[in-house]
Amino acid sequence: MRDRFTTPPRNRCHDGEVTVVWSDPLHPPPPEPSFYDRAREAWVLSRYADVAAAFREPRLWPVGTRVRERSRIGDEAAQQRLRGDLQVTLASARLAEWESRLEAEARQMIGALPSDRPVDLVSKLAMPWSLRAATMVTGADPACAREMAELARTVSAASAEPYDAALHEAKGAAEPALERYFAGSGMPMAAAAFVALSHTLPCLLADMWLALLRHPDQTQRLQSEEAPWPAAIEELLRYAGLARMLFRQAMAEVTIGNVTIPEGGHVVLHVASANRDPEQFADPNRLNLGRRPAGQLALGAGGHACAGAALIRMAATVATRAFVGGFGAAEWSGEVEWQGGAGFRSPRELWVRRG
Repeated sequence: MRDRFTTPPRNRCHDGEVTVVWSDPLHPPPPEPSFYDRAREAWVLSRYADVAAAFREPRLWPVGTRVRERSRIGDEAAQQRLRGDLQVTLASARLAEWESRLEAEARQMIGALPSDRPVDLVSKLAMPWSLRAATMVTGADPACAREMAELARTVSAASAEPYDAALHEAKGAAEPALERYFAGSGMPMAAAAFVALSHTLPCLLADMWLALLRHPDQTQRLQSEEAPWPAAIEELLRYAGLARMLFRQAMAEVTIGNVTIPEGGHVVLHVASANRDPEQFADPNRLNLGRRPAGQLALGAGGHACAGAALIRMAATVATRAFVGGFGAAEWSGEVEWQGGAGFRSPRELWVRRG
């Protein structure tokens, strides 16, 4: 029996007498046949075909690490309406307007960074730029941005480590406090969007930029315009996408691949492993920005895909284009201290010096 989680610890798997630590999110374990994990009381899916089918299965509902009470399952129609309203808000015209403004913000921030000493791209670029994006898109009061960002940090940290009970207790207090800032907001799911942009987005950018720093030949392809940006972002989402695992609960009996999940059954989707499945992606552990897009799953799929996927793609493109222009030839320290947990991980810092 391979790669079974013995408890819900931080990224720790068990293989007989050997404990394997999955610490680097850019090197996930390979996919394997679906199985039932007794320790977590959940079916674990990691092959691309299985995870993609689970994403598109309407009887599998997004939940946290613990099985949702049946009394709370009945709000799917309301959730879908909110998602639809958000997608209308994120119309292409508004995305184009935000893109132009965010490009100017990125150029200004990079221009203000020192060139005579190392700089941390996480704290000096990814975080402040993403917070600016969050206030711009959600219409949040800039005067309250710091207080809101602290609440959003707590919410995001709980998503990064879904097995930490203390973090989830703190999240329970932070979420309603953050939502009060958006009382009367005309934007649906504004608080969730603020969390995603102010804290989840910079973590994604840090993973993407680390991948490029580790593969300077691919960065050069972007600088020379050999690799088109839309395909490059899809490849970066596949290779360095943030989600490591997501959770679902079966609202009715459902068969995914070779396993049948009963009503109420809990499911763990290993998204990062699915995005490295050789059955779907040739040479899957290689970053290839010229790769033909083949349906990466970093932003989900089907009816429960990320409602702000277009916004995330736009923001990731703007920020990464600015990174490549300003730091594509940068000298990197080569050291990484990770933050986060089983949900997602990212570099705490990225120290570079302009080349």
